[in-house]
Amino acid sequence: MDKNDMAALSELVNYLPPTQTPLPRRSVLILLIAHFTEPLVFSIVSPIGSSLVHGGHYQDVQGKEMYAQWVFIAYPLAQMISGVAWGALSDRVGRRSILLAGHLGSAASILLFSFSISLPQVIVTRAMCGLFHGTLGVANSSLGDLSNGSNQGQAISLLAFVSGLSVIIGSVLRDLMKRTQSLGEPDGLSHSFTGLPHPSLALCLVSLLMSLMGFLATLFYLRESLIHPGWRKAQTIHKSPPPITMEKAPMFDEVSANGSMCVSSTLDRPFPLHAWPKCKSWTPPPGHRYTLMYLGLSLLLPLIAEIFCSARTSTLPMLSDLGVGPHGMRLVFMILSMIVLVAQLPLFPRMESEYGTRIIYRTSMGLLALIYFFLPWVGMLVGSLWVWPALLLIMTAKFWGHTMSYASSSLLVLEMARRAGRLGMIHGAATSLLALTRIIAPILGSFFWNHGSSIILCSWMGSPIPWWILSLGALTVYSLVGRTRRRTAFF
Repeated sequence: MDKNDMAALSELVNYLPPTQTPLPRRSVLILLIAHFTEPLVFSIVSPIGSSLVHGGHYQDVQGKEMYAQWVFIAYPLAQMISGVAWGALSDRVGRRSILLAGHLGSAASILLFSFSISLPQVIVTRAMCGLFHGTLGVANSSLGDLSNGSNQGQAISLLAFVSGLSVIIGSVLRDLMKRTQSLGEPDGLSHSFTGLPHPSLALCLVSLLMSLMGFLATLFYLRESLIHPGWRKAQTIHKSPPPITMEKAPMFDEVSANGSMCVSSTLDRPFPLHAWPKCKSWTPPPGHRYTLMYLGLSLLLPLIAEIFCSARTSTLPMLSDLGVGPHGMRLVFMILSMIVLVAQLPLFPRMESEYGTRIIYRTSMGLLALIYFFLPWVGMLVGSLWVWPALLLIMTAKFWGHTMSYASSSLLVLEMARRAGRLGMIHGAATSLLALTRIIAPILGSFFWNHGSSIILCSWMGSPIPWWILSLGALTVYSLVGRTRRRTAFF
């Protein structure tokens, strides 16, 4: 068999469906604890930020504004700085030790935050929380180590479910905290035995318990997912990787210049791709370019979602004409979100294996572009019988689009990182980009909705500029993905 025959056989093998491999559920559930805890820790300060600042002993207005900004920015700024460093370190020393440090440091920083008695202490402890939660990308990397082409859709669907569930629980606790504060609970820094307002203790306690549970579960039940974490250093010194014992021979999908073959990344294998020695002449030609592109898309997607948070609050006064208050509307939205999260658990793996990740991502972004365009028109139906069906339909489609786009973009970044052989570093970069959006998106959201909501592009359409920006942003991401291809032909 000559070189051309092997290349043709390799191309044929790529289109064969991979053998179904059982997903190590216990290890995956342990890794998902980090994804459940991180949104809770990030949102601790959201409902009490103003009371923390205005309850302090700072008389000048400029000082209060400066501290208010740093209270909210300290966490994402520290997470943005530490994300790439944690990921690169996990590629060298392994995932388990980094996850242990992240859970333990998170628990310690939350405990210190609960006992903070001054604004500088609050800012420092919030920065510590962000520093240790930069390990979120390491959990994604370990999830990529434990999965392959046959079960990665199932793993990502669990990731989307846990992340969405954490956001819902966090919003419920935040609403409870705000309502408790409005009923006359103490406010400010000096009215609580821990230094923080009493309602904030609920989020702190839940986050602390989840971090401790994640640390204990990782310590006793999670094994190292990165096989031979130091083999690259050994390869640099000895010019060859350590021997790898495998249970069965892998299939081959690449042919190097000298005729030797490289292992397949899509078929079942006992070890992750980066644990296999690569051919010296093999480099994924467009891999790094596509990796950067999808990391950029992973930046745009949460940016659009964060701006939409301001959009959703701006629609509540319009929807109050339906006879349902803001709390009732949020309850309806939470129920719809839970229905979508449960429905995508069996559907996303099927769609991923049938249609491919890229087409799911494009379809979800196109759906979001249409939703952002037509959502303001729901207000025109107030007073008719069609308003509730239209509202429920468009909000369900919105939650479905966000869930599918989040899951598919996470899977695209995972596949690109696996191809590049740097799961930790690339997922750490994605975590840093996510933290960057948490800094930029509120600024853009407040600017758009404070200055652009009163400007109408066309009077006969009645759609404010921010909705057009959201729709065009989703449409731009849809166009950047390019033409759809088969699942195994991304590269």
